[in-house]
Amino acid sequence: VVSTQSTGALQTASVAAGLPYTVILCFVCVATWRALAMEAGDLNPYGPDFAVSLVDPFCCLRPKLWLGVLKNLFLTPMSLYKVLNRHKMGAVGPALGAAICWVTWLVLIVLEIVYINHPTLKINGIYSLAWVFYLGFATIVTVARSSIRNHYGINGNP
Repeated sequence: VVSTQSTGALQTASVAAGLPYTVILCFVCVATWRALAMEAGDLNPYGPDFAVSLVDPFCCLRPKLWLGVLKNLFLTPMSLYKVLNRHKMGAVGPALGAAICWVTWLVLIVLEIVYINHPTLKINGIYSLAWVFYLGFATIVTVARSSIRNHYGINGNP
């Protein structure tokens, strides 16, 4: 007779072993789709480029660029509103949602640090709720980024 605990452990181990292959398979599917779209002529691999490379802030000392990076790092909802408003897309909802998720994430992370260091307050799991709000924030920003890329026909990963 097989116990329920051993079956559960076996299921957990099989899921954990298959997870990396699932992620790799997702990347392979996207790469295959892109290759087929380029082969069919539906996707231009040399589409519009960005004016600033991803590594520019780290390889050159341009104060204006660094100020922009720091501003967008800490004031992302405001930057999101400005960009969406400039491109005539609905800006208030996504910017407000991003701001609520971002601030809640920061507050919950600070509360987790306070609870860890406080001798009597012991509340476990606040960090997991914080990461849910961070994922909400990242989802809102990713959807806005994807919408703008689609609007201008910029190829690449959303």
